Amino acid sequence: MSLNVKKLKSENPEVTVSLIEEVEIVLGVKLPESYISLMKKWNGGYFDQEYQVLLSNDVPEELDFYLGEGFWGINSIAGISSDKSNSEGILYTAQAAFEWGVEKQIIALEGDGHTWIALDFRENKDDPTVIFIETEKLLSFQIARSFDDFLNKIVPLIDS
Repeated sequence: MSLNVKKLKSENPEVTVSLIEEVEIVLGVKLPESYISLMKKWNGGYFDQEYQVLLSNDVPEELDFYLGEGFWGINSIAGISSDKSNSEGILYTAQAAFEWGVEKQIIALEGDGHTWIALDFRENKDDPTVIFIETEKLLSFQIARSFDDFLNKIVPLIDS
């Protein structure tokens, strides 16, 4: 993982077992262990520099506009927070994505309304994939087989 969270600050509360359980009940899913492990070190929020997610799969033509360069820029990951009004928390991002038409089984981690990076629980309730989804036509693309795989695809943005 190229994402170094040791120096990152989070506005979210410290992660506890009770907080995890509370958030999982609201979301109706069991969060991946690799996500929880990261959040125990750094409970989400904005990065201190720009990162990108490298794409290893062939991007479908209909998503080429967004992903055609072979990467997607990312500047945050939602942390574990029970405060639904906390824009750096997973309950906020999940609800915001839902309001843009994204299914409840897709839990947004980062996005702007038009596009999201999310955990996709539709096929596997125990080990979600990580997807990119756009909200105009609700087209999605698997970025990673798991959250751990997703973390391994995050690299610093290098200006050319």
